[in-house]
Amino acid sequence: MRPDLLPITIEGKLDHIIEEAGEVIKAYIKRKRFGSLATDPFTGTKYDNDADLRNEILDLRNAIAAYLKVA
Repeated sequence: MRPDLLPITIEGKLDHIIEEAGEVIKAYIKRKRFGSLATDPFTGTKYDNDADLRNEILDLRNAIAAYLKVA
């Protein structure tokens, strides 16, 4: 995310945490449903669902850290 678009209010930071938590949930369910490594049967595109989940967890951790700096 671009730094100039990050929320600056406490409410905005909490909204950001909720958004990132939702993305972690989505990435976890995708990994659980399709496995760690998946291939789209129509396009052949390969996906590393473990890496996607890790990235979403890091995004959530960063959102929480940003909130804790002002709380």
